[in-house]
Amino acid sequence: MTRLGCGARLDCGGKPLDLGRVQVMGILNVTPDSFSDGGRYLRPEAALA
Repeated sequence: MTRLGCGARLDCGGKPLDLGRVQVMGILNVTPDSFSDGGRYLRPEAALA
């Protein structure tokens, strides 16, 4: 494993990701069998609204 120092940056989809700052990530699971929403949010657009 490589350890990166403060201020290090990674390429994240063509955009720099500054590892010297706190990063927050969210994961949206829109598979039909995820959680119990009763099938109300099958489309990503509905889940994001």
